Amino acid sequence: MPNPAFDYYAQELERKIILRLAEVKGVDISTAMDWYYRSQLAVQISRNLNDIAYLDSKYLTRDLIENEPELFR
Repeated sequence: MPNPAFDYYAQELERKIILRLAEVKGVDISTAMDWYYRSQLAVQISRNLNDIAYLDSKYLTRDLIENEPELFR
């Protein structure tokens, strides 16, 4: 069943992660978006696995950088 409130929250979280990723890695938004949408984190957030979508965007960005380094090569 669709959940508009969750969808909005997840979109805002993704936006924050992408902006933070671009800032931390010193890349443009397009590159950060590419990295994010190829990540397992994006899948986890879209499916709300383990309520991951309710964690802080800065924490999730750091987690993405540390746990999926292959994205940034």
